[in-house]
Amino acid sequence: GPGHMAQVAGAALSQAGWYLSDEGIEACTSSPDKVNVNDIILIALNTDLRTIGKKFLPSDINSGKVEKLEGPCVLQIQKIRNVAAPKDNEESQAAPRMLRLQMTDGHISCTAVEFSYMSKISLNTPPGTKVKLSGIVDIKNGFLLLNDSNTTVLGGEVEHLIEKW
Repeated sequence: GPGHMAQVAGAALSQAGWYLSDEGIEACTSSPDKVNVNDIILIALNTDLRTIGKKFLPSDINSGKVEKLEGPCVLQIQKIRNVAAPKDNEESQAAPRMLRLQMTDGHISCTAVEFSYMSKISLNTPPGTKVKLSGIVDIKNGFLLLNDSNTTVLGGEVEHLIEKW
């Protein structure tokens, strides 16, 4: 039945770092008789993870007790700020840059900081964008430390999040 298809797809998806609920997998499956993981990912990219995601982040990820996260895992960017610049000058090119990202697995939010310059992420990266974390991501004081080598921007456009933004 469809439950089995979702399980098979779910296993392949989580290997690629996508943690989707069974309902989420069904919502992202274009044709029920041909479950193609790549098709599911294409639809999931443009869907709010809060509606299709399955919790995989540790509940205490922000507590300072969790020291690392093991990828691959896909998270959704909710908000980006440049914490190195004063609030009224975040867009300035001259200001130093250290981005702080609020991200979610759809259920639990976590905060990440740009540990070294990330070429594919900026203040213009819209909320709803999916990023894939790979390997072991260090966490210091509750902040995930991101850089170009452990973070891949997958893209995706979630219309209602971009409109609010």
